[in-house]
Amino acid sequence: LSECLFFFAMWPIPEEHLVHLKSYKYHAVMPSFVDTRVMTPFWDAVAARLPRWLHPNVVTLVGNAMNVVNSALVAAYCPALDCGAPGAAVPRWVFVLIALGILTYQTLDAVDGKQARRLGLGSPLGQMWDHGCDAFTWPHFFVVGCAMLGFGVTWRFQLTMVALISSCYSGYWEERHNGALVWRQGLTEGQLIIAAVALLSAAAGPEIFHYEVWRGIFVGDVVCILGMKDPVMSCFQAATAVARLKVAMPGAWWEAAHGGLLIGGCMAIFHTPVGRAHPFVLFFIGNFLFSHL
Repeated sequence: LSECLFFFAMWPIPEEHLVHLKSYKYHAVMPSFVDTRVMTPFWDAVAARLPRWLHPNVVTLVGNAMNVVNSALVAAYCPALDCGAPGAAVPRWVFVLIALGILTYQTLDAVDGKQARRLGLGSPLGQMWDHGCDAFTWPHFFVVGCAMLGFGVTWRFQLTMVALISSCYSGYWEERHNGALVWRQGLTEGQLIIAAVALLSAAAGPEIFHYEVWRGIFVGDVVCILGMKDPVMSCFQAATAVARLKVAMPGAWWEAAHGGLLIGGCMAIFHTPVGRAHPFVLFFIGNFLFSHL
């Protein structure tokens, strides 16, 4: 087990800590109306139709690969992270593929756990694989969204990435200390918003997000605020939940500071000439650091 995790987590888990894998019980809370009332019936129907020979870890891998494929499309066709910029000329079919990739990822990410429970293959290691892959590919999803909204390598891109990655980190940080992974409102909704952005870009062109609404505020900014308000709020809710714990967690706030320094530091490097000239090289380095953290 330790040798397998060395490849994934960069170093093996000490033997004295492996006992925690055996005793770990995954508990998730999804209070969002879109999750519970709209998407869950669809996800249940999809999970019921998956072949029994299909391993849930393969479902996880294929779903997360969609985010990396979308990121590769953006790197190939608009490496400056602004699909609507003059001269970018991103083919419309690229946006169709991105939308399909987002919806495929969302669906497979939701049904892999259902497939594991259906086959009796649920385990802490499977959960670690699932959420480890998420941690690696979520930044790819965020970069694709920023590129389609036309942010480029600007403060808009940096602020959005810091807010969204911090939201992901805070969710797992909260779970580490209170035992439950709370998916608050905004996760599924944000994925649907970015899928809609891709389809709108395919239909009307990505230039639409460069339309100025009012005094330097563009359509892309408005869409970003609508999709980001709930994830940002979830950061504060996670911090509040940890702060209310009766048992003192001396390492909790150091972990939060550690994560914040890494995320903020990686984003700040985009201000350097190297970061502006090679944003995707820098992104991949920061992505590995975040997924490791």
